[in-house]
Amino acid sequence: MTKTLSIDIDDVRTAGSVSAAIFEAVEKTDTIACGAQGCPDDGPDAVDVYARTALEGEFAMVCYVDEDTGLVATMEEDGELEWSSYSGVELVVPAEDDALRYPKALGQMVRALEDHGHCSKVLKWKDLVTRIRDAAEELADD
Repeated sequence: MTKTLSIDIDDVRTAGSVSAAIFEAVEKTDTIACGAQGCPDDGPDAVDVYARTALEGEFAMVCYVDEDTGLVATMEEDGELEWSSYSGVELVVPAEDDALRYPKALGQMVRALEDHGHCSKVLKWKDLVTRIRDAAEELADD
């Protein structure tokens, strides 16, 4: 699975959540789709219906991204819908000052790493969180 989208802390901060940031990033592209794609279906297979609708027809997109999980769907030549095993969304590690400036967005991104860690630099995320935690402990000791 290759990276499909990159989401940074400003995207999450302005959109209000990681899922909303993914949706907004997709809206800025001409080749990726996400969301309901005008489908009235809301049943258990709704995401498959949404993806298939976005990937078929005259104005078919290259791929469909589930904004909640980051999984990426593509249409195979035989018409089968193929879902990735991992999220195609990279959560970009913020600069430490941005992380401290926007703690709510930072927390949302750290929690979302469980779903989006495959394309994200998890070790850099771990380093950032460790530095922030260590600084907080030093402040608490003072």
